Amino acid sequence: MASSLSAYMRHTILEHCFRAQPWTPPTTVYFSLHSANPGLTGAHEIAGAVRQPISWAEAVDNLMTTNAALSVPNMPSSVVAAVGIWDAEVNGHFMWGGDTTNKTVNTGDEANLGAGDLTVEIT
Repeated sequence: MASSLSAYMRHTILEHCFRAQPWTPPTTVYFSLHSANPGLTGAHEIAGAVRQPISWAEAVDNLMTTNAALSVPNMPSSVVAAVGIWDAEVNGHFMWGGDTTNKTVNTGDEANLGAGDLTVEIT
């Protein structure tokens, strides 16, 4: 999966680490589904696919992996081509995004990712 930190997160990390600018990390982050690569801003989010909270395992080296299955119920008809991570269920800041294998879903389907299927790596 090609992935990247968002423009918001890049700026926030630099400001926080090197200029001691305050930043309060979110207590919960949410994953989103996208019809194309979300780029650095969260573009192409699938309308009607409700963001869901993520549960993470402890970071190992430069890698974080989900420790519970993720699902989005009652999907609209679409092709899921990418995932994103946000700091809010609605609106908020886009934090990270990456491509995935294209998956066609029909109206009313549930989109599922198994535990460990979503990984965020900083290289």
